[in-house]
Amino acid sequence: MKRKLYTSIFLLAIAVMLLPAQIITAAFSWCYSLESIVIPDNVPVIEDAVFTRSGLKEATIPAGVESLGDSSFSHCKKLCTIRFMGTEEQWNGIKKDKDWNKKSNAGMKIEYVSP
Repeated sequence: MKRKLYTSIFLLAIAVMLLPAQIITAAFSWCYSLESIVIPDNVPVIEDAVFTRSGLKEATIPAGVESLGDSSFSHCKKLCTIRFMGTEEQWNGIKKDKDWNKKSNAGMKIEYVSP
């Protein structure tokens, strides 16, 4: 169990340091030890199933994100807060697949943090 946790943390650290301008499909799916992430400003697209069934409790998404892919945050039962670094109007302008948060925490809230 500890080895899996350390491996997940190590992989997360590598991925964040080398993060390209996109997060590839299913990059952090099933990563139970991932509890929080701040997506860099240079990421315009969150691909399909990126965080599906992860242990995320909170995520920070930059205002420059243009789309959330299919099931990008689905089955994230612990996800309580998505902190969006922009306005509600900008959030509503993001192209979201209809199942982007399927079967996630029903009490999840979006916090808007505008500059």
